[in-house]
Amino acid sequence: MMEYKMLVKFPLAVKENNVHLIASVPGKFTSSEAKHWGHMKARYLLNSLPQTEMDSPSLYFQFSSLGSVQERWLLEEFKKSLEGANDNIDLKIIFPTVENVRESNCGYASGGSLPYSWKNEMRQRYLYKYFCSWNAEVSGRNKVLPHIKTYMKFFEAGKHISWVILTSANLSKSAWGCFNKQNEFIIRSYEIGVLFHHADNPEKSFFQQNLQENNLTNLPIPYDIPAKPYSKADKVWIWDNTYKKKDHLGNKWPN
Repeated sequence: MMEYKMLVKFPLAVKENNVHLIASVPGKFTSSEAKHWGHMKARYLLNSLPQTEMDSPSLYFQFSSLGSVQERWLLEEFKKSLEGANDNIDLKIIFPTVENVRESNCGYASGGSLPYSWKNEMRQRYLYKYFCSWNAEVSGRNKVLPHIKTYMKFFEAGKHISWVILTSANLSKSAWGCFNKQNEFIIRSYEIGVLFHHADNPEKSFFQQNLQENNLTNLPIPYDIPAKPYSKADKVWIWDNTYKKKDHLGNKWPN
């Protein structure tokens, strides 16, 4: 693997703009270097910034592409980084169902931008206990499927957002990084994102959500919160599967 080790080193915080950069570059990094990149940069920041103490915290992961995600990496590395000083936080993964895709404005064609393979789905059925459907009535995007990637800590009890990461990174080890057996932190892709944290914003209302209006003028969240878990009948969208039930445009998948 070609390495770009610390070729560019982003500051650990960018206070001038009230956001924090979280970037990824391909390479292998020692444990001391890891805090500058990927989910270890997120871990460093979230452990350094003030914690919000409220009941019923949840982590929201929302993205447009899902690859091979081993449970150990998801829970013991990535989720641990985003939990901050907390642990055992409820996890909600927002990814469209088959019906979300079929009923979207572009029908099944929308699913071409939501890669999740049958092979990977068969190996990680454990994700169903975390899956939530795409619902965006408040923002008027219920039938517009997402390509945005957002990660968020939300307190159900107080309707309060602690932080939001807006990024190019989908949920993958390549994008966020993972440790190998030699304790090297490995990243395989370039990504860039920003962390919005409540402690950096003097206006607390910026992170206080009105669930009816979703505070679209302050901190736009593209989906409805709290998220709606998959029902027993819901199936995750798999882009290399066959769907014979026609969408509203009269198409099957694949055509």
